[in-house]
Amino acid sequence: TVQPVRMQLLSEVGGRQGSPLELACADIPWHEALLSDGYASRFSVELKAARAPGQGGGRSPNTSARVERGKEAARQGTVGRVHVAITLLGGQASGSKEERGIVDLAAEQEAIPVHVRVGLGAIRLRGTPIEGVQALLKLGTKQELVAVAQVAEGAEQGLGFFGSAAVSSAAVWQVEAGGD
Repeated sequence: TVQPVRMQLLSEVGGRQGSPLELACADIPWHEALLSDGYASRFSVELKAARAPGQGGGRSPNTSARVERGKEAARQGTVGRVHVAITLLGGQASGSKEERGIVDLAAEQEAIPVHVRVGLGAIRLRGTPIEGVQALLKLGTKQELVAVAQVAEGAEQGLGFFGSAAVSSAAVWQVEAGGD
């Protein structure tokens, strides 16, 4: 079964004593790149509210204006969108990843481990400022990437970018090369 890459959107503001507040979450369907030319795909992912409005779970008793705006956006279901670039890379059986395509390796190996590169680009949040927002990507059971959102000078509220990417350390898929 193909598992999507899980992303959590966290805020430094509004959490309990140093713990970040989870604003939203999304599943990034990396497997869509399997059907794309060059095993690469770009798309926009909806960010869904992490909790139903009014639920506790990590919020401090002194609710900030950011949390209130987040609650309003949560009532509407989707709190924003993030642009994602996915590339699938073939790797050697030893686990080292190469900048080579899967098709190129098919002639050399019977089974090709496939690693995923996830790049985060622009982000738009509804009702929540970008300052202090981080994305936590879970690329496997033992690998996480934390990316901090940046605000472009003069950008409207709720608009920013990540500009971060990571390659999974463990293969997410294995492709069997075609036989004779």
